[in-house]
Amino acid sequence: MADEFLSDWNDSNDSDNADPAKSGGDREPVHVLVIGSAEGIEEVIQDLHQRGFAEIGLWSRLLPNPNPERMPTPNLGEMMKLYTRYRRRSRRHPSTPL
Repeated sequence: MADEFLSDWNDSNDSDNADPAKSGGDREPVHVLVIGSAEGIEEVIQDLHQRGFAEIGLWSRLLPNPNPERMPTPNLGEMMKLYTRYRRRSRRHPSTPL
């Protein structure tokens, strides 16, 4: 199961991830959110890019964190960036345990 999930990520094309219309009906969006200081966010995104996770330009623009009080360590200066990636939907029955 884990190998299937990882192969879905590795087989995906970043240009397909940038355009939800290309995702087709057999794929679902998975959202990745990075929250912190602007500098910290950029560092994490650079690291993820170097590891082959996503192209830097496919992340959202830097946005203010709308709910800093909901964070475990609230910080009013926090920002965030969002990335949406698409994975193939599994064909398993919903009641089948992972």
